[in-house]
Amino acid sequence: MDFLLPGGDDNDKHEIALPGSDKVIQARFLDGTNPTWKAGTGNRSALAAWVTSKDNPYFARNAVNRVWAYFFGTGLVEPIDEMNGPNSTASHPELLDLLAKEFIAHDFDIKFLMRAIAGTRAYQLSSAHTHKSQDNPKLFARMPLRGMTGEQVFDSVAMATGYRDSGGGDDLITGLVGGNRSARSEFLTRFALSERTTESQVSILQALALMNGKLTAAATSLERSETLAAVAEAPFLSVGQRVETLYLAALSRQPETKERDRAVKFVQDAVGVAGKDEKGRRTAMSNALADLFWALLNSPDFILNH
Repeated sequence: MDFLLPGGDDNDKHEIALPGSDKVIQARFLDGTNPTWKAGTGNRSALAAWVTSKDNPYFARNAVNRVWAYFFGTGLVEPIDEMNGPNSTASHPELLDLLAKEFIAHDFDIKFLMRAIAGTRAYQLSSAHTHKSQDNPKLFARMPLRGMTGEQVFDSVAMATGYRDSGGGDDLITGLVGGNRSARSEFLTRFALSERTTESQVSILQALALMNGKLTAAATSLERSETLAAVAEAPFLSVGQRVETLYLAALSRQPETKERDRAVKFVQDAVGVAGKDEKGRRTAMSNALADLFWALLNSPDFILNH
């Protein structure tokens, strides 16, 4: 019943009896020190204060290591759940100590820690493999490819296409008793990725959701995708400019020369097959642009953080 009616913290009780014995254990911190109890201070409050104390030798280093592992896929100490294990040593101890010190100095500000890590040269490296020395992930000599979370994939598609959810619930009650769920909620049920983003693998259901799910169908529909409709119907744009616009919308970059030439040829061939009928040519070009947009949204460039 603690889930529905959580029990209160007895502020005057700082001990626990071991089940099946007469032994009573007094409350102590994880480093073995005894708390200095204050009137009206319960066990949980005392523990929380100690965890976030600047004298705590574990918390800051552990938090830094986990956030570093989130961004790089590999922690400064591996495995991340065994920071103080007998075989756990930091690959870059000076870096870990510096980040932990600054994290404490900034009152355990997670946003500061994220900005500090994202501002490093290591984080800004390319994922391109140029030398065999980059094969060791503990050297952080290149950025590993990382899978995006379901939330990131959905929001990226929505941003690229101008998609707006038609509504529905995402709350617990909707999930338990039924009812219309939002497209975002349905999408996320298929995208439960591994805690290690560098080890995530796209399942068959996830691939199908990206290829022909409701979200992708709406994103590549001329009637429902604001981006695609604007590109297809914009006057005075050449085929090459339409292709470049789709690349910028989906991948935030210009197409390389080979990519651009191949995409332009694909659209022009589709228009050529339509013959001389102007309406048919416009329809063919729109459909070809929709196919190109679909391919971009399903490409590794779109679904991987690199």
